[in-house]
Amino acid sequence: MKRNLSGPFYLLLPLFFLSACSPIKPSVDSDKPYEFIRGAVIKDDDGFAITPCFSQTKRQLVDTSGLLSRRYNEQSPTSRLPVYMELWAYQQVDLAWNLYGVNLAGGGSKACDTDLRNVEYRAGGVNPVWVADVFGDHIRVEIIHELRSMTFPISESPSLPFTWQSSITGIKGRTHDLEMQFRRQTCRDAVGAWYPLVAEVNLDGKVLKGCAREGDLMSRSIPGRYSNDLAPDESFVVLDLLAGHQAKLLVDYRNGQPLSILEGNWQLNKSGRLELNFVSVNGLAQQTILVMQRSAKGALVPYGYSEIFGNASLALERSE
Repeated sequence: MKRNLSGPFYLLLPLFFLSACSPIKPSVDSDKPYEFIRGAVIKDDDGFAITPCFSQTKRQLVDTSGLLSRRYNEQSPTSRLPVYMELWAYQQVDLAWNLYGVNLAGGGSKACDTDLRNVEYRAGGVNPVWVADVFGDHIRVEIIHELRSMTFPISESPSLPFTWQSSITGIKGRTHDLEMQFRRQTCRDAVGAWYPLVAEVNLDGKVLKGCAREGDLMSRSIPGRYSNDLAPDESFVVLDLLAGHQAKLLVDYRNGQPLSILEGNWQLNKSGRLELNFVSVNGLAQQTILVMQRSAKGALVPYGYSEIFGNASLALERSE
């Protein structure tokens, strides 16, 4: 029986490989402000559109390379069903997204729930079922049916891209060796989802093969602008979450008082809630903390009592 590995990474089966695909990330020398977006892609009369995770607003996708069309048709060849995708793209002036590359295509209707918090890359495969997570300073390898888990330190950056080597000594004095390498080639898992990386792990001389993907999906896709719909007797709020974990909050109380501009940083806590730590208000040093969580409709709403908004109801939706 096929088993879902708790959602973050479906069972993987390297069915076939093709030639090298587009880069995982845009070049750092690129002059375009590429962003990581994920959500349900649909084909309509105007082409392709995406409804990002935790959003109800559909955005058009510009696919000049034809790459998006190819991946979509592989997942939905005979109908216009939504296909979960993870993309790199940049926004045009009309709010349409211009596609740069596809990071993943497929994965089912609950793929937006996948988080992989603090995981830089996840690899996995079958025969046997295994998962390897790359963190900032270590790699954790699990052999599922053996209930076996090993953690290998990463002492320095890989000398070659997507290549890691490490060793540990077990409690009985036995040395365990790990070599792991990703290649930029098409890979498909057991449910047919498309991945851009082929993974190969040599664990104590045993070779494990599978697919790999980027992790930390929630943090990658959070940056953007969020605001609320104007309503009578309600403040107008604009929240900018930047890729460098910087945050800026603009509050117009609409009562004749000056705008309040708060600046600081953001992070996701262990519960998946968004923590905003503002260190200045209108240019003056002042610490203010705001915790937000996702509503059932995907908007950001204050969690508990807020120093800024009190118990007032507030819902910030991504507005780009």
